[in-house]
Formats: sequence, structure tokens, C-alpha cells
Amino acid sequence: MSSADDVTQVLSAISGHSPGTVLAERFRLVKLLGNGSYGSVFLADDMYLHCQVALKILRADLLQTPDATDKVRQEILVARTISHPNVIRVHDFYLSAEHAFFTMDYIDGCTMASLQLDNLETSTEIVTQLGIQLIAATEAVHQQGILHCDISPHNILVAADNRLYLTDLGLASAMQDVTHQSCTPAYSAPEVLQTAAHSQASDYYAVASTLYQLITGTLPFAHTSLAEQLSAKLRQQPDLTVIKRQFPQWLTFFSENLAAYPQQRSRDAARLKQLWLQAPQPVRKRMQGLGLMLGAGSLALLSALWLWQLQRETMDGNTQTQTLTLPLTMAVMPVYPALENTQQRALIELVQQVLGEALRSSNVRIIPLQRVATTLEHLGFTQPLTERQLRDLGNLLGADVLLSQQLTLLERKVDLAFTLTELRQPLLPVLWSQRRTVEQDSLSAVVSAEMDQLLQVLRSHEAPGLATATPLPSAAQPLYQQVVLARTQQDEAAFLAGVSRLQQSFPQLAVGYLMAADWHQQRQNWLQAEQAYAQAVKFAAANSYDYLLAAARLAVLQERYTEADNHYQRLLAAKPFDTSLTLEYVELLSSQSRYALASEQLQRLATTDKTNPEIFLQLGKLAIRIGDINRAVDEYLLQAQVLYTRLRDKAGLADTLNALGVAMQRQGKFAESVPHYQEALSLFQQVDLLSGMAKASSNLGFVLLVRGDYSQSHDALRQAIQYYRQLQDNYGLAVTTDYLGLLEEELGNYRKAQNFYNEAFSIRTRLDDSWELTDSLINLGYIYFVLSEFEQSQVYLKQAEQTAVVNNDALSLIKVRQILAQLKVQQGEWGQAFQLFKISGEDAAAIDLTEETLIAKAFLAKLAGLHGNFTQAEQQLLSFIEQAEQQANPRAAVEFRLWLVELYQHSAQYTKAAQQLALLKQEERYPSNNEQRQSLRLLNIYQLMASANLKAATEQLQQLQLNLQQQPLPRLDVKMFLVTQQLNLLQGQPMTAPTAEHDAILRHHVPERLLWLELQARVAAASGDREKVTQLLNQAIPLLRRATSYWRNFSFEYLQLCLNQARCQDQAMKVSDTAEFKRLLKNLPDEAQAAFIARENTPLRSADDR
Repeated sequence: MSSADDVTQVLSAISGHSPGTVLAERFRLVKLLGNGSYGSVFLADDMYLHCQVALKILRADLLQTPDATDKVRQEILVARTISHPNVIRVHDFYLSAEHAFFTMDYIDGCTMASLQLDNLETSTEIVTQLGIQLIAATEAVHQQGILHCDISPHNILVAADNRLYLTDLGLASAMQDVTHQSCTPAYSAPEVLQTAAHSQASDYYAVASTLYQLITGTLPFAHTSLAEQLSAKLRQQPDLTVIKRQFPQWLTFFSENLAAYPQQRSRDAARLKQLWLQAPQPVRKRMQGLGLMLGAGSLALLSALWLWQLQRETMDGNTQTQTLTLPLTMAVMPVYPALENTQQRALIELVQQVLGEALRSSNVRIIPLQRVATTLEHLGFTQPLTERQLRDLGNLLGADVLLSQQLTLLERKVDLAFTLTELRQPLLPVLWSQRRTVEQDSLSAVVSAEMDQLLQVLRSHEAPGLATATPLPSAAQPLYQQVVLARTQQDEAAFLAGVSRLQQSFPQLAVGYLMAADWHQQRQNWLQAEQAYAQAVKFAAANSYDYLLAAARLAVLQERYTEADNHYQRLLAAKPFDTSLTLEYVELLSSQSRYALASEQLQRLATTDKTNPEIFLQLGKLAIRIGDINRAVDEYLLQAQVLYTRLRDKAGLADTLNALGVAMQRQGKFAESVPHYQEALSLFQQVDLLSGMAKASSNLGFVLLVRGDYSQSHDALRQAIQYYRQLQDNYGLAVTTDYLGLLEEELGNYRKAQNFYNEAFSIRTRLDDSWELTDSLINLGYIYFVLSEFEQSQVYLKQAEQTAVVNNDALSLIKVRQILAQLKVQQGEWGQAFQLFKISGEDAAAIDLTEETLIAKAFLAKLAGLHGNFTQAEQQLLSFIEQAEQQANPRAAVEFRLWLVELYQHSAQYTKAAQQLALLKQEERYPSNNEQRQSLRLLNIYQLMASANLKAATEQLQQLQLNLQQQPLPRLDVKMFLVTQQLNLLQGQPMTAPTAEHDAILRHHVPERLLWLELQARVAAASGDREKVTQLLNQAIPLLRRATSYWRNFSFEYLQLCLNQARCQDQAMKVSDTAEFKRLLKNLPDEAQAAFIARENTPLRSADDR
């Protein structure tokens, strides 16, 4: 990209002024930058602040009446209140008998009119960003109740880094009554040309015209005369050929906002932005904002899932609707041993495992055994069942046939019996029965053979579309039986040894590799699982159930998601109502943010099986992930809770309660989530389900942490750590270790927190999971920020940002940018901080992230206060405090109240500050967080100083020093140093030099650094050391320009004024009766004027003057 402004142009100023002229005894004109409709713009040296500004001298003929002059002045002062990184900042307005001018930031760049894009296709990203910035600037102007009225390329500046700045705010509106022309016709809406009727919609028309010219190089209506322009804009359509061909994503943007009538254009800036950014950019939403674990006991899939490919291959390549035939549904009755015998229990479990393996590839839908058992328990039925009980059981389960089993242990033999009953006929006929006595070693082979006979009776073998699986040789049956027994008994050593022997003895059997892969995947041994699945794919019969399942899982592990999707679809085309298979596929879809398709799969199951609580539980979890919390709670989870309660399924009910806790937590209702997690944990403990206990303990610990119950949180998290270690679940272990780090962070133990974050980082590095690793990078970046080690913080945050972009991880990207925004606040880059918080807040709101949205809004309110917009900041913070208290989030409520106290003290509203301090000292509101407690003490010291209670302030300061020695808090420590210096000044004592540690922090933390420079400058000014003051001002000026702080800027200008007044030394810096001081004060926002006057009457400022 290049600029035509790069060549110095020789111009003649229409204002009649020339370089070298000094205006207001302060500004020396350096060179003419350009002429506009309303005057000439010069580059000027500010001889007070020793910096360069842009200075616009208005044409004298425009200000011939007092009304016109006053209107221009009012518009400029209103425009001065706008604080936005894409709006040029206006400084001061000057009026004399000879001329009127105002000053603003000088931008080293070019106008958009002279911007030249080197290559349109390669510059698309630049155009996109320029468009975003122009829309954001226009929105910021409108939010202040201002219409720009003359948006055009000539009123837009673009810096070398592609930062855009909108200029001439409100001037067009001010000049309308004087010149009867308030726009540049080529870019103006037709209603403006007709009646000069300006509106937000007419500004949007100008935005679209400007961007159209930037892209195409021409205007949408390139006519020379005003009449021709008006006629064309009302009667013709703009030529969008180039847009359609090269940039179709912007077609709607231009067709809508170049419409002839204002009501046809975008209704607001949000719509404008939506149309500009509507190019297909799939966004992945990830349910890990609070590290919550939603998963039930199903097989875990890798969470490092890549972006879903938009062009998904279909099974048959056509769009015809397929009619799905409901499969035969069979309920398998549980077997209860006559005597509680360990060996008999093991054989019963063996039969169930083999039976499931034998039937899973058939076109028979099997109702899970556990669900049948809990339904029997709920009904109070005991075997053998009567015909009436069989019918009731079948109706409740939705079963067509019922398979009963009996197993009796006879020394080394087993008496085995099966009965298959038809439930759809009135008389419940027996379709098939078999009874055999077999050797224990051949039990699995006999069960497999019996299931083959059963399928023949049902005329249902392999599901349609699936190849026949390779039968298990009789020689392999005893070894296979040993492996299955070891798996049912969770005997890891016996299982792995048996699998190894099975693979060595029968290397071409897929079943051994499948069992090994399943075992390793459940234990997160990803490499071993991948190797075993690869072998299973190699030896399984092509296109059989085992082949497709192994291939699907292998593809997921290898991040070949399109291929995995195809395999799952082929399986589900053959077995569309297989619950476990569907849930596994839904997990894959959810991890890729394909929530609509995932919901469709679950809804299909729900229509055929309305009594299966697991389906509704998974629908509830899916609704939580997409932010549809009310539907998740009121519809799906409520249904799951009712069904699990009826079935007396404690594990399922516990999982549902845990999901309800997550739902409450997502809505910020932390108090309501606690009892759900506690009840879930109790139920998991009753059924001794370790994975559930770990999950509920971790979630409970986190919520207790947020509520400030640190002791209970510590206990719950430590217990969760033990559970996860027993499970060898490194994912859960890493998340919970992070929570322990967060706990130490809340307690102010930052180095301990850093250790925990490093430990979690080490765990995730071994997992080689880029998604999980991003969480650790974010935590480490934040803790280094808190420790004021900014360089190290930025290293981790930049890595996290890059990883989040690659993964299309929207949530992590929002988190990273919010921390970077906080870092920008401390570095004095307030404009960049504003932009980052605004964008991240909008993105968070778009995907229903309550916590991240609130964080962004709160920091925007804090920035508004720093810019002198005290009323706006106060109203917003009071609203956020109310929200936090309603949501029982005391941590956030205390933080926002501390910010509010700081705002009141900053604006000299000490009575309001005292009221808030009194509220914070109440027992129910007193901070439990150590940093918040010490911040409260520091604010209390400021309050005592403001009321001249220096003795109490000194005592409080000594206590604060002791507290920070015991538990260091770097940034608070440097704030304590600054308040110590202010207290020294109030007591007539000299200031002390900062320590090396303080100096290092002051270099990074610009707000504190500016205050330190100001204190030193005041001392130097009071002693008449002009050279020292100038030196300190020169250090402050670049920081002030970046921070755009009205308040600090005014303070330094005030000091400079004191030194420039001849009587300053005699009157102890009292210059408030001078015209220059009154002009300075008048250029402050009204609220800041009142604050300054109030502060002048407090001991804080009086002592500074002394």
C-alpha cells in the first residue's frame, strides 16, 4: 500500500496564514498539511508541551455572527468528548478577533482519498480492517448523539500501520446554517442532496460510498452535476459488477446501504458491521470458558479437534429424503445370581459382554442392560415375571422382544439358558429358547453361537450396508474369554497380558486390536490406541462394523475429521437408531461446533425412544454448549432428571445434576450451582463412580472458589486431584491443577499460582493437545502480567493467540485479547485497550459468554472513568455491582465496588467514596480475596488523606506495609510507594527515591509512572526548578499522547502554565485567575472541571501546592 501524500506538496493556505506564524502565544505553524471546505490544516509545534499537533484554522467568512461562532464552538467541544481509537482526538478551541482555530492529534499518514492499494486481491484483509474501523468510528460518533454529516475519503486519515482516523466531527452540521452545504455531494445520500436531512442512515450511505470507491476506484454514481447525481441516486442501481465478481461477501452491504431511501438501509451500526463481516468464517465455540467438565461415562474423544470442513461428503451424493425403517428393539434381562459368588458374578458379566459384542453389528436395537435393570427396580418387579409384568416392562422400555437369561455355576461347568419372548402379540409367544450345560472355558464360544441362532430366528444378521464380520475361530475362544473376563473385572495386568497373547497367537484377528484400542483410549493412552486401531483396520473385514468403527476412531485420533465423519455416517446409515453409536458421533459433531447436526441426531433418537434419559441428558448438555440455557434446564435436563429418578438410576441422576450445575454456572448463578454439584457428588459417591466424583468435586471446587469459600474450595479441588490421579485422567488433572492455581492467585500467592500453572502446562505438553495447551498459555500469560513481568507475559499470550487462531478457538481468543487489553491499560495504550475490550465484548456476547461479556463491559466503564467520563462510568459500575450481587458473585461485586471508590476519589466525590467504603467494610461484603483486602486498605488511606486525617492515614499505611511484606503484591506495593510520597508531601517531608523493584514496575505501569512524574514535577515546580519540570514533562508527553488521558494531560499543562506565568513563584502556583488557566479548565469535560475545583479545596491538592 502506498500514499500519494508521500510527496511533499506546495500549497497555499486559504486562511492566509503561513509557516512560522505563532498563534495564541503557544502554537508555531510548521507547514501546511492541506485545505478543506472549512479552512486550512497545519502541522504546529506546541511550545508549552513540546510536541506536535494538527491545527485547523477556520475560514473567517464562516464565523461572521456570534450564533455561528457559538454553534461551531459547541460542536467542537461535544466532539471533544468522544474517546475512541478511530476518531481523531480534538484538544482545544481558540477564538480571538483575528481567527478561530482548534487543535487535534497529529497523525503521520495520508487521507483515504490518496490511499493507493498495490493489489486489490492481496489487500482484501487491509480493506476489511479499514472498513471495520470506519464503522466503529461512525458508531462511536452516533453514540454521543452526533451526526458526522460529511464522511468521505478526504475526512479519513490512514496511518502507516493501517490505523484509521475519522476527522472533522460535527463541523459539517455546525456549518449547515452558515453555508447551506453540509456535505460532499458525491458521497452523500439522496435525501441530503434534496433537503439536507441528515440521519444515521445518511452517514451509513456515505460510509458505503467511501468503501465502494476504496475497492473499485470509482464512485457508485460518478456524475458531475448535483442534479445528475440526485437523479441517478434516486432512480438507478449502483454498478456492483466488480463486487459480485471479486467480493461477493460485501454484495449485501453495498446493495443495502447504497439504497435510495433511508428506511431501506441498515437499521444500526450492529447491522452495518454484521453485513461487512458476513464473509463465511466458521466460528468454533468451546465449552471450556470456566473449565467445566460436562462429559458422562461415555468413551472420551480427543478434544483437539480441528475446524469442520464446510463441504461434507454425503453418503449417496443426492438430496432425496431417505425413509428410515425402525429396527427391531430388544431388551436383554439382567441375570441375578442365586448366591453372591464372585466367580459366578464374573461369568455373568462375561456373558453380557460377549452377548453385546455378538449383537452390536446386527440390525437389532439393543436397550442397554443397565436401563433394563433400573426400570425393573423402579417397577419393583422380581424375576421370573408374570405376563402382565412382561407387558408393562416392554411398554415402558419400548421393546419388541425380550431376551431372558439364566446362569448357574456347577463346579467347572455352567448351566446356561436363553428365552426370547415376543412382546407385540397378545399372548406373548416364546419365539426361541435354548438351554445348555457347557464347560466354563467354552462359555464365550457357546454364547456367540447361541446369538447367531437368535439372529436367524429374528431374520436379522448384519445391518444392511455392512459386510459380514470374520467369525472368531474356536481355537481363539478360550483366550478371548480370558481377556473379556479380565476387562469386566478391571484387571489391567491380566487384560493386557491376555490381549498380547491373543495378538501373538492370532495376529490376523481384528478383535484383539479393537479391545486393546478401546482400553487405551479410555485411559488416554493416545499413541497406543492409535496403533491398535490401525491394526484393527488392517485385519477387520472391509466395510464390516468393526472395520468402520475402528477406522472412524483412528481418523479422529489422527485429526482426519472428514474421513471420520464419513465412517460414522456409513455406520449410522446401517444402524440409525443405535444409541451408543449416535452419542459417539454427537460427541464428534459437538467438538467441531456442528451443533445443528448433533441436535438433529439426538432428536431423531428422542422421537423413537422417549423414555431414554441419556438422550435428554445429552440434548441438555448440547443446549448448554450453544448457550440455550433455558431450554437445557426447563426442557431437556428436567426430562432427564424425571426419567432417571423414576428409574432410580443414581449415576444418571448425578450426571444430570452436574449438568444443571454447569447450566447455573454459565448463567452466573453460582449460589444455585453449589447444591447441584454437592448433590451430584453425593450420588456419585453412593454408587462409587470415580469419574463422576472427580468431575463433580472439580466443578464444586471451582464454584466455591468464585464465591470466596477458599477453604472448602481447596478441600474439594484436592479431593478431585486424588480422584483424577486414580483414574489416570490427565485432562481432568490439568484442569483441576489450574483451579488450584487460580485459588492461590485469589489468595495473592502468585508464585504458588505460577507453580500450579506450570504443572498444568507440563501435563498438557505431554498430552500434545493444542486446545488444552492454550488454556495453560493463557494462565501463564496472565500470572506473569499480575507479577508485572510484561515481556514474559506477552510471550505466552502471543503463543496462546496464535494457537487459538489456528484452532479457530473463539473463547480462548476472547480471553487472550482481554488480558492483552489489560496489559495495554497498564502500558498506557488506552486506545488499543478500548478497541480490544470492545471487540472481545461483542464477540463474547455473540456466543453467550456471560462472564467474558461482563469483564469487557466493566473495563470499558473503567476506561471511561480514566478519560473523565465520570457519570457514564459511575452508572455502568453501579449496574454491574447490582448484576453481580443478584447472581451471588461476591468476588465480582467487590471488585466493581473498589473500582467505583477509585472513580469517586479520582473525581473528588469523597462523600460517595465514603459511602461505598462503608459498604465494603460490612461483614457480608468484606473482601475474602487478599489483593482486594489490601486494595480496600489503600483506598481507605487515600480517603483519610483527603479528609486531612494524616495520623490515621499514617497508621493504616504502616499496617499495609506490614501486610505487603508478609505477602507481596507487586503492583499494590508500588501504589503504596506513591501514596507514601503523597503523605510525605502533606506532612512537609521530602519524597524518597523508588527502589530498584519499584523502578522496574514503574517503567511498565504507565498510570502509576505518570503519577510519579507528576509528583516529582510538582515538587520541582514549587521550588522553581524550571529545567527539572521541563525534563519531567518531556518524559510524560509521549506517555500522555498514547494514553489520551484528559486528566493527567491537564495536570501537566497546569504545571507548565504555572512556570510560564511571571507571578507563579510569588503566588505559590496560584494561577487560577489567569485567562490561560480558565481556557485550560474550560477545555476539560464538565465533570472533570468540577472534579478539579473540588480537589483544589482538599488537603491533597493544597499540600501539593505547598
